[in-house]
Amino acid sequence: MNLKNRLFLIPHQNAIWAGPEILPKLRGDFPLDEGGQLTRILGPQLNAVETPLTYEELFELTGWGEALGGPVELHWNTQEARILRIRSAHPLEKISLLLKVLRKKNSSAEMIPVISPIPGTKDVLSQLLALIDRSASRQPLATPTAPQSVLFKENPQWDFLLNNPGSSEYPGDHAYYDIQQALKQYFLIRIDELLRQNLPPVFVVAWPSSFSLAASKVLEEILVYLLEEASLKLLILENVHEKRQLLSGRSSVTWDFYALTRTKLEQEIKRREWSARISLPGEPVFKLYADRGSSIVHWMLIHQETKISEIAEDPSWAQMMLLDSMHQKVYYAFLLGSPLLNEKRLIHFFEFMNEDPAVIRDKTENLQILGFLSLGTPSWALRPDFLPRLSEILGDEAQVLASRLGQYLYEIWAHEEKKGSEILFRVLNLGGEHQKALLVLSDYVNHKINRGEGDFLPLLRPALWENMPEIREQVILSVAAFKLRFAMLQVNKDWKNISLDVFKKHFTPQTENFSNLEWTLQTGRLLLLKGQQTDGFALLKKALLLAQEQKIPESEIIVSIEIGQVLLSKGKSDDAHEYFDMAALLAESKNDLYNFVRASFLDGLTAYLAGDLSGARGALEKVELPARRAGMHQFWMGILFVRARIGFDLGRYQETIDTLGELESQAKIYDLRDAKELAVLWRGRCLAYLGEIRDAHQVLLSVPPSAERECYRAEVALIAQDHETAIKILKSLNSFPVIPPFYGERLNFASGYSLLEDRLVSSSGEMGVLELHTTALKAYLGCLAGQKTEYLSVFSELLARKHLVEISPFRVWIYLWYSQSLETGSEHEAQRLTLLGRGLKALQTRASNIRDPYLRQEFQNRPYWNSLFLSEAKKSKLL
Repeated sequence: MNLKNRLFLIPHQNAIWAGPEILPKLRGDFPLDEGGQLTRILGPQLNAVETPLTYEELFELTGWGEALGGPVELHWNTQEARILRIRSAHPLEKISLLLKVLRKKNSSAEMIPVISPIPGTKDVLSQLLALIDRSASRQPLATPTAPQSVLFKENPQWDFLLNNPGSSEYPGDHAYYDIQQALKQYFLIRIDELLRQNLPPVFVVAWPSSFSLAASKVLEEILVYLLEEASLKLLILENVHEKRQLLSGRSSVTWDFYALTRTKLEQEIKRREWSARISLPGEPVFKLYADRGSSIVHWMLIHQETKISEIAEDPSWAQMMLLDSMHQKVYYAFLLGSPLLNEKRLIHFFEFMNEDPAVIRDKTENLQILGFLSLGTPSWALRPDFLPRLSEILGDEAQVLASRLGQYLYEIWAHEEKKGSEILFRVLNLGGEHQKALLVLSDYVNHKINRGEGDFLPLLRPALWENMPEIREQVILSVAAFKLRFAMLQVNKDWKNISLDVFKKHFTPQTENFSNLEWTLQTGRLLLLKGQQTDGFALLKKALLLAQEQKIPESEIIVSIEIGQVLLSKGKSDDAHEYFDMAALLAESKNDLYNFVRASFLDGLTAYLAGDLSGARGALEKVELPARRAGMHQFWMGILFVRARIGFDLGRYQETIDTLGELESQAKIYDLRDAKELAVLWRGRCLAYLGEIRDAHQVLLSVPPSAERECYRAEVALIAQDHETAIKILKSLNSFPVIPPFYGERLNFASGYSLLEDRLVSSSGEMGVLELHTTALKAYLGCLAGQKTEYLSVFSELLARKHLVEISPFRVWIYLWYSQSLETGSEHEAQRLTLLGRGLKALQTRASNIRDPYLRQEFQNRPYWNSLFLSEAKKSKLL
């Protein structure tokens, strides 16, 4: 399961089911709705306005600072331990954290020298050289100020002093030329200053492995002297993977930045309220990155969408500024295109830019050595927050890089699997490739909606079309279509009273006249939801024609599915099958997994509703595994339920219970409450048919009251011959689920029939199959109680609803119950035999649609009520 899915599965207050695949837990206000109308339609949604974390806060949230405080405190106060080694995979990133820990201990700790190869804010080396030889500095200083560093890598003056000891070419006074002695004296002065401030004699040495060998040798000799003669203490911040250690021969205490274990992270989650701070639940994030061994700071830096606030102590940025412009360009391109750019593509892109690939390979290797990026599986960058700063430094070159990179990645995106669309959209937008950016955005948003994720919404603010002036109207119309499609996926909305104008807020006269395939499709869907079948269907046909004329197979697939659904609702199952089959084949050829599963699922439903149980089972088995692997949970739940319905229709009640158990457990995991309750209801029903009456009652009472629950409770009581209880249950029942005029992309788990048979109800507001079944059961129980005058007419009225009876999977039961309500041998004998004859014909007709002869025989003889019906027909010599 991908990261987004894992995050959205975490329970959250004000949860809604935002789309057809999973249950996203989004919060805040709908970001596209200044007036509040869409908020009322959609409910709580993703809040795009978040307070960015500072660079310091990122470290604070890890708990490392607090954990490091203990070893530092012990080292600070003890007399025995002289060296504390603090090891990290990225020591540069930990300098500021260590300094913060030291300052927390003592406000004067800023005076503690940091010996590092990374330059600080002041060129302390020049001040140091001025002490050794004043002629080495143009502006000599009498004494050094509080330094950030005392040694620097690759400084010409420093190299001269190290590599030319005693040289006559040295321009300074040779009386001051003893470099080691001068440094010893300098450090002794620093130690005295610390002691005068009531601080222990502590120096910090950061990333010593990056010193040259010559510098390391000199530094070691000086530090050994200070350790022995001046009671110096050292905090050495080094790379955990580095084999060469400073002062490796000296005894030391080692503290590693701990791995973020699950137990530790769970404690941090509870204590620091992760979800409130970063708007993402921490546990799955931690688990994911603990598994792959990366620091949580890397994750947070990578996934912060807003610029991380700069802080004064940012050694990585100082190092980046030391690198040449080609290093900066390579890193900027990598940040723009990551994670779409692996090492091969990164080098190939700059070759596309007419740069020498050998040079780019060398720059890339340097950036990896310095820890700025990691190229592998997956590739990631340590500091994505450098992107805006590098863009400012590179100026016009950044625009050119973005434009060329967008073109390069678009070709890859268009001809391979369309991954990383949101990244490519950002690159194309920055590079001014707006038409391509809109195509990519459309693909990205539709993919997000397909998966039920609402985190695309912040992209659709008005700033989007302001940044794309040349295609402004097209963008406005596309955004309106996206909002409309996303809105129509929300549950329990009364679309009859919702105006299309809600979605047209930013329209202009030009927008109104602009022809757009996506808008036509979504408007047609809305009209169907509002019950305007004729107008809605006409718009779908228009959208299909536009998709075929413009040769957009992705849209052709979607429109074909919707047309198939409308035809299915009109009872034209053969025509519906043609559209579903065409859409499934086209989706499979385009690697459109979502619509392949959706079309195949609906084709399986069509086969089931036509009575072809074996064909339906085969069609659904073909897509069950793809639906599971792709995380398309709604369709997987639908497949499981239809499988259960097939088992129920065949009288395989124990097999059905097993399938429903799988459905119940999965629906519980994904918090699909309707599907879970549906599984429990039908499990209770199956238990009754297996003779486990008591267990059946208990199971049914475990779910909240509903029309379906009461119907099955009465059914269980009937099987148990408790007619009085059964009729008492049904007398209080008068409310049933509303049947929508159009289903769109949603699967409806409101009842065991809303997913299937109710799709065939000709118009909204009619009696559904559940109400038909309940009314027939109530009439049968009434007749058994002796109230035949009142209830026989109910049977007649039900059978007058020919279309509804024909689509009901239980029409044979109705004929049986009606015939048993008539006395044998009375003046109603002919009517009774007629009813049995019609029921037998209905049973045989439905059985004839099952292609598998074994299943056909099983369907006629095994189910509880079918078996009773055949027994009754035999008694009456109809068989």
